[in-house]
Amino acid sequence: MATQLISLDGFGGLAGVGILMAGAGFAWAQFKSGASKAKDDLIDTYKETVEADSKKISILTSEKTTLITDHQKQINEMNVQLGKLQGLQEANEKKIEEYLSILQGRNPEQVQFMKFMVTNMTECAKYIKESRTMFAEIKEKCPSMGKKK
Repeated sequence: MATQLISLDGFGGLAGVGILMAGAGFAWAQFKSGASKAKDDLIDTYKETVEADSKKISILTSEKTTLITDHQKQINEMNVQLGKLQGLQEANEKKIEEYLSILQGRNPEQVQFMKFMVTNMTECAKYIKESRTMFAEIKEKCPSMGKKK
């Protein structure tokens, strides 16, 4: 029996070593496939994150474009309104100046008439001056015209 036990013990030892090797191989394979699976899961997670971020970016970009367009429209409308208000203000300022000049005794028609009169008076003064020199020349050429009878 001793020989049988030895052979069974040898066989048991060999079987134990075989099972140990098979277990180690299985553990190694699981470790390798687990690491590969973890990498695949991580890559999938990153891809999903990139897709979600891309969608968010496209949504934000379209919202930004819409906001910019709306703001440009508002700015243009406000510029038109500002132009109208500036025109109204200028017209009001002219009216105020006109009313003020009327109240101060300077009616716009009167001011225009005064300018007309001043212009005509200066032209008339030039004419009178030219007439004097002309009459003086005539008086010199015709001495009998200057004498009183």
